[in-house]
Amino acid sequence: MLLSESLNNLKLVSARTNDLNNIMVHKTIKILLLYLVCFTNISLAQDKFPDGSIIPDWFRQTAETDITKLGKIYKITDHGVINDSNICQTKSIQAVIDKAYNAGGGVIVVPKGIYLSGSLFLNPALIYI
Repeated sequence: MLLSESLNNLKLVSARTNDLNNIMVHKTIKILLLYLVCFTNISLAQDKFPDGSIIPDWFRQTAETDITKLGKIYKITDHGVINDSNICQTKSIQAVIDKAYNAGGGVIVVPKGIYLSGSLFLNPALIYI
């Protein structure tokens, strides 16, 4: 009698262990599936803009642009514009833009600083940095 009870108890313990193992396996599978779904959605979401349009490859290019290859450089401070927030320099800045445009295009460089200006008329043949 004692032997049969021990065997029955052993079978119950074994069955419970198998049940716990099955539960752990199922939980692990669920976690892995959730992980895959979440990260798959994130990587897919990164391929499109919020409006749904596809992000082009050039958008991911983060190499710094060599502006010397873009055309002649027109640094506004080399053409009489000074870094001063108290002097309105609209005419001087516009003169640099017009000079570059009349010469066939180029790159307008505005160095770091504060420049007081009114409305400027930009030309599509120029690059502004």
